Amino acid sequence: MFRIFPSEIKIGTVRFMERKQFILDVANTGQAHTGFYFCKTLGKENFLAPWVEVEPAKEFLVMGDNVEVEIHIEVNKSTAAALNRGDRTLDATLILRLDNETDYYISFDL
Repeated sequence: MFRIFPSEIKIGTVRFMERKQFILDVANTGQAHTGFYFCKTLGKENFLAPWVEVEPAKEFLVMGDNVEVEIHIEVNKSTAAALNRGDRTLDATLILRLDNETDYYISFDL
């Protein structure tokens, strides 16, 4: 079993070229060692929206261990045009998958 906090990230106001950072606490509260990784959603090329960075994107945790995952959000020259046209939005969902195929969902909301 894993504990992930928070499961929803409130982005708030995002300005051009202003980097925002959020921390996701991931803890292995189960009875076995296991790893996790962020996986892509159906129909997507990548597990991340182009304005999101995640570090680490995968990790192995022993029982009782935890890791802080840094999530960075930044609208830059390469992502701003699609957002301004309405082709993309800042809301997104990350899927954190355990090695045993259990999925946890982390949503971004404005």
